[in-house]
Amino acid sequence: MSKLHRISELLSVPGALHCALTWKKFSLAAYLILMRIKEAGVRPATVLDVGANVGQFSVVASYLLPEADIYPVEPDPVTAKRLRSNLVQRVAANVIVTAVGERAGSV
Repeated sequence: MSKLHRISELLSVPGALHCALTWKKFSLAAYLILMRIKEAGVRPATVLDVGANVGQFSVVASYLLPEADIYPVEPDPVTAKRLRSNLVQRVAANVIVTAVGERAGSV
């Protein structure tokens, strides 16, 4: 995707450009999903972000759903360190460094 196309997308979504420029990490897809949830009146008490990577979804959730407890789950310790640095302080404390799968075990 070209930079021009990305900027065009950001400009077409109210508030997205400001968020992309001011938040430490931003995902337009996560922003659209969570804005729709918020606009529908859904107010989750807890958000699980399994496979959180560097926090694209968790960062958006921390801003748009500030009342929710957010638990990003990331198995890679190096990536989890980057994840913590991208999250606001209250969410960074909730990072869970583990893998999630269909059965218990180790790889």
